[in-house]
Amino acid sequence: MKGSEHPRCAVVTGASGGLGVEICRELLDREVRVLALTARSESSQELREKLREYASQLETYAVDFRELDAIEPLVNVVEVFSGGALNLLINNAGVGYHCRIGEIKPEELNETFLVNVMAPILLTSRLLSYLQTAPNGHVINVTSILVDTVMPFTATYTASKRAIEGFFQVLRRECGVRVTSIEPGAIDTPFLKNTTDPPVREHFLGRNIKRLDPKEVARWIVRASETEGGVMPGRIQLLPSDQVL
Repeated sequence: MKGSEHPRCAVVTGASGGLGVEICRELLDREVRVLALTARSESSQELREKLREYASQLETYAVDFRELDAIEPLVNVVEVFSGGALNLLINNAGVGYHCRIGEIKPEELNETFLVNVMAPILLTSRLLSYLQTAPNGHVINVTSILVDTVMPFTATYTASKRAIEGFFQVLRRECGVRVTSIEPGAIDTPFLKNTTDPPVREHFLGRNIKRLDPKEVARWIVRASETEGGVMPGRIQLLPSDQVL
């Protein structure tokens, strides 16, 4: 990709989080142009500062995925950014409110499905024609190992990840674009900050488990985006090496 007259371009959601920053960095290191989507304008500014050495390749845009009406203006931004041919969409934005099933709050349930399910479905739908125009247009969705396993106190988060996986299975069959699901275990990021149910928070913070380095997860995501020809990874599960059976 170095020296290419037409560098690849990518859209990354959830770009200001611990994993999102590393995904952007990995792409930028490969001279991919990146439109980084963050939830707030302040986060966009902070991201540009963290990645200031890539200023010529990086654009940012603040969009609140809790508001589905915000996606239509975003489509216009992506069209200008990509010239109508988008090589890569990485759906990384996510939110999780872990709690006991009896303590599920309607507002948290609503936000979880807006951000984890409805927004990526609608965004992918609206950007589909640009992905189909680009050579080997590729959608990568960051889900969770919980797509295949069960863990107490994760009911709404697990339900959202299984719902979005169903959408991407249909996308893979129907629309002629490359689709990969990345399913990591626990990542060393502040993802538990939204867990306020006291017994559940104590449960998760007290677990002695190995967490994945976000830099390593980002490398796997970007590596998956570089596959060409007749090979296309459908689902990649990521766990610490001593947990893989």
